[in-house]
Amino acid sequence: MAISINKVYKEILSVISNEKLEKQNVSFEGSPMLVQGRRDYITPNEFNILADRAQQDLFEESLNEYKAFWIEGKKGNYEEHRDFDLIANKIEPFRVEGVELNKGSGIPVDFTTYPPADIYWIESVNNDGASAAVVYREVSKNYFIQVRSYSTNKAFFKKDLEHIYYRKTSNTVGIFPEPTSNPNLDFIKKPTTPKWGSITNVDTGVVTYSLGATVDFELHESERSSLINKILYLAGMSTDDVQTSEMALRNEASNEAAKNN
Repeated sequence: MAISINKVYKEILSVISNEKLEKQNVSFEGSPMLVQGRRDYITPNEFNILADRAQQDLFEESLNEYKAFWIEGKKGNYEEHRDFDLIANKIEPFRVEGVELNKGSGIPVDFTTYPPADIYWIESVNNDGASAAVVYREVSKNYFIQVRSYSTNKAFFKKDLEHIYYRKTSNTVGIFPEPTSNPNLDFIKKPTTPKWGSITNVDTGVVTYSLGATVDFELHESERSSLINKILYLAGMSTDDVQTSEMALRNEASNEAAKNN
């Protein structure tokens, strides 16, 4: 289930407006003069920038943890780790499985639905649905070139000649030898940019929420508290509001402590 960006924005505004912070001279947006008091509002545009950064940061953290589990999975013992299910749930909204891969170009056949630019990290190349199911082994570019160049040399093991691939870029692969049918691709997609949609009244200038123009967070629901703390931290950093940033760090430390108990 996606995390409602509207609910997150409301909570962020509520926390900021209620937090008792030291007053300071700030220039309120739209005002030509300095006004005594702290700033207690984040505009929709500012919030959207912070929301995108926060989601990307949490996504990267989860992906790095998932990669570690994925590597351990090759050794057959990743499921024994007590945090495996949690990390798998966090990355699940971004996992895409079984996409047909063009064996020649190394990009999805349906590149309209799965544009290469949306592929953030390649997890696996396989043909699990075929009669002789295999998972292609990832190798370095240099090794791939060597095997392709000297494929008739008996010094290379047959297994190395059958099922290997290398990452040409972060979102395309090279496969050798070219299979008779297109293999499948499992990958982690880029997070969709979140957006708190709004409509501005041209007469009054009042900004109101617009569901139709909104894009919710793709993060797993378990990331909600960390997401709010991350946005609060970034908001404090962007406005030199040290107390808000420190409050967010304390809250996140409490969350992590609770998870580990």
